[in-house]
Amino acid sequence: MTFAVAVLTAAGTRQSLAASLAQLGIQTIGGITTAAGGATRRAYQVLLQADPANAGANIYVGRPAMVKATKVNVGLVLLKTAPPIALGNGGSFAIDDIYFDGDTTGDKLLVTLVG
Repeated sequence: MTFAVAVLTAAGTRQSLAASLAQLGIQTIGGITTAAGGATRRAYQVLLQADPANAGANIYVGRPAMVKATKVNVGLVLLKTAPPIALGNGGSFAIDDIYFDGDTTGDKLLVTLVG
């Protein structure tokens, strides 16, 4: 398992979860190493939770073309008071297509990657 905190650099601008994790130097998920800029990062399950200490109320999770304001391509709205949400149920999937946004710059998304 890999634990990380992805920080929202600009509220209203979607961010790639994979790119955010790469900036933290996370290249190993469940013992599988991916070189920076290399192959698609994959996981069997991803647990996501809005940091309860966030200034904003919500973290939005969706596809690369997501628009927080209209909820287009937004799949999840994570309240900062909610428990973690699990994506995936044992089948490997790419995390490169997961994006997030939030209400306030600097808000955090707590991430657990299960290889």
